Amino acid sequence: MSQEVVVACRSYSLSETLRSAELAPIFADAWTASRVWEASRFLAERLARFPSAAFDVGDGASVLELGSGCGLAGLVAAALGADVLLTDQREALELLQRNVEANAASESERARLRVAEFVWGSDCALPRSCYRYILVSDCINPIYGQQSWRDLASSIHRLSGPETVTYLVHEARGEDEAMTDFLAFSADMLQCERVDQQGRISLFRRQVAATALARERHCAVADKQLYIFDRSKKNIAAKDPNTLALTRFSQVH
Repeated sequence: MSQEVVVACRSYSLSETLRSAELAPIFADAWTASRVWEASRFLAERLARFPSAAFDVGDGASVLELGSGCGLAGLVAAALGADVLLTDQREALELLQRNVEANAASESERARLRVAEFVWGSDCALPRSCYRYILVSDCINPIYGQQSWRDLASSIHRLSGPETVTYLVHEARGEDEAMTDFLAFSADMLQCERVDQQGRISLFRRQVAATALARERHCAVADKQLYIFDRSKKNIAAKDPNTLALTRFSQVH
């Protein structure tokens, strides 16, 4: 089964069918990736309408989509010129890959789309240590459990640089305790503002909080001092301490 979705006068044909080999973990929530949710439509439409200052991807800016599902938002970002990495759990990757193959309008657009497994909260390496934009739609849901959205917040923070902007679309359900907990848990890591709303669907824009960046800078300085002290103990020839600090910092991030 597939669904036709039109965004900015362009039609996307999105498969929503998990094949037999992908059905075993259905009770582990993989099935949620096999549906084009309203939140993903909302995010895709807003990305297409954003002014360039809000979503400047025409020069191949790096975009990471977390919990891509059928991949609509990432596909739209690639159509706008971004270099996009679409990620989800392993059971959803074949469906996601089919949608990439079916919807890339040209070889150059196809080359800007990649698919990879990524588990929130894991230390799994991605092609980049940070991204210009991170996209998230409808990933904060009570059915996933509290740890899932806390891991999501931690991953957004870990994969963000000082200039990274995250666009997160959320559909409120019930009393929305899930989003309340997500915002409270991530308050020290991520600055958040609601920039659009339609009914129970909201678009949030978030960046790394200044306090979190300050802590990271402090840790980087402390790391440099310890590293230099260790080198002197072992009587190793000294190098530029700024170079050492930069090397260690890049390894951490």
